[in-house]
Amino acid sequence: MTWAIHSIVYRDIGEEAEAARFFVMGYDTYVRGAFKTWHEGYGVFGGVSTFITGAGGWLQSVFAGYGGVRLARDGSLLIKNPLPPPNCTAMRLRQLSYLGNLLTLEIRRDGWSVELVAEEYGIGINSNTLPGLPVASLELKADDGTAPQKLTRNAKPTSFKVGTSATIRKAP
Repeated sequence: MTWAIHSIVYRDIGEEAEAARFFVMGYDTYVRGAFKTWHEGYGVFGGVSTFITGAGGWLQSVFAGYGGVRLARDGSLLIKNPLPPPNCTAMRLRQLSYLGNLLTLEIRRDGWSVELVAEEYGIGINSNTLPGLPVASLELKADDGTAPQKLTRNAKPTSFKVGTSATIRKAP
């Protein structure tokens, strides 16, 4: 459970090899058996099965560490240098809910993109909003020197190079 935060922090400071090592440590000894269930203890025996907090920590290393998704103190959504996890060529984070909008992040080894989605995913959500939430217009500002841009529905995804971070906030 504790390995996840180490993976996230090592990604933050740019030490990818250490981040990958702790990422693997976050699941390697805990996921066991034919059904790949999470166990708390080390070794073949012992520990609580269905180790949900360990699985939750590992998922945080996926979306916050490798996906780079964070909420800032000012309420903005940060996407900090996303990269696929070790041994993956790509990762997709779907239906990230932010200010009543649903976003999709497509993360590849050669770059990443963000899109304001407007599709039905078969779970009762139609368009790009969650029921009952007011929808805010969103502005995206990348740290690559480009001007801020408004995210719009049904638009082509906004793409960035590896190493680029961005902030999404309510448009002025």
